[in-house]
Amino acid sequence: MAMLLAQMELSGFHIDRTLLSGKIKAELTQLKAMGKTLNEKFPGLNIFSNAQMKELLFKKMGFYPAKKTQTGGICCDQTVLEEINKLYPQAGIGTIVDFRKRYHKVKTEMVPMLKGSEKTGYIHTNYNLGAVVTGRLSSSDPNLQNITRNSPVREAMTSRFPNGRLVQFDYKGHEFVVWATVANVKKALELLKAGNDVHQFLVDELAKGGVHINRQKAKGGNFSLIYGVGVSKLSKILNVGRKTAEQIHKAWHYLYPEAVRFHEKIRNQVNEKGYVENIFGHRRHLTLTGVHEEKQAYNFPIQSVAVELCYRGMLNVHSQILMHPNLKKEMIIVGQVHDSMVIDMTPLAMTHIPKVEISMTQEVNTLTSHEFYLAVEHKISPHF
Repeated sequence: MAMLLAQMELSGFHIDRTLLSGKIKAELTQLKAMGKTLNEKFPGLNIFSNAQMKELLFKKMGFYPAKKTQTGGICCDQTVLEEINKLYPQAGIGTIVDFRKRYHKVKTEMVPMLKGSEKTGYIHTNYNLGAVVTGRLSSSDPNLQNITRNSPVREAMTSRFPNGRLVQFDYKGHEFVVWATVANVKKALELLKAGNDVHQFLVDELAKGGVHINRQKAKGGNFSLIYGVGVSKLSKILNVGRKTAEQIHKAWHYLYPEAVRFHEKIRNQVNEKGYVENIFGHRRHLTLTGVHEEKQAYNFPIQSVAVELCYRGMLNVHSQILMHPNLKKEMIIVGQVHDSMVIDMTPLAMTHIPKVEISMTQEVNTLTSHEFYLAVEHKISPHF
């Protein structure tokens, strides 16, 4: 895996510098206009000064400082501002929230990408294989994992090939699939084997009991409850009332009773042995001293296996397809973000997309003693 990551780093992501430069100029022009509006509404306010923002929000406007910093002080970060703006839009701080968010993107995403690609026209990130305890890949200088979905930077990350495309291959419901397999959840495995939509299934089952949510909320529920979240946390994640969260929580555990036994097994293992172990024999040593450590214990057997399967899928694609003499110069793996892989492809290479999907699914199962009902979807785009 280290060799493949080294090749990915050397290959880099192609940057359309003309496009990115134009977007930076346009964004700065808009920020300048927003700054003028802010100065008229809040004369003399430095919106990046925590002291001044605390003065505005908690003294002048009278909001309650609900969040604390690690040292016990009053927190006034972006999440606090967004929460206040969401609950009290009449307070009129929406422009401050928007300005700070957009300025942050320019400063931490757009400008570094332009400067970093100055010499070669490519961005060469550093992939860190052992930086995350679950084994999940991270990257730095720049951090490709943190580029937001709607970031203008994505539009400037394009194919290096004439008429080429970036194809993103993503495991569908990957962590849910892993959880259902390692916890041996019968109903979930039955649904996955039949190719059914597990999120829509939850929507339909809840509707039978008079609870009506959309598929997006059902998806959020599924991916939260496999990690043992409680009713209060679920209510906040799904933005539903406590009663609705209680109904979802109860119905979900009725559908998947193995979840409780799975979490109990993990707690017992940690308490008895001092570590949690996944199906591949990888361990994480920890002590259950609180909710945070319990969450880490629940996460590890799922996320570490999901990561392992992703890596095996990438290695399969690389060795079986990308190293083929006729395809070596036609397609290059340029990125890996969580459960997905990004390949830069020529028009000819795109005819091999089905082979890539098979290599990521069916053939991965030959490498384990478990059968994972893996499914891959792909998205073809001129940019990342």
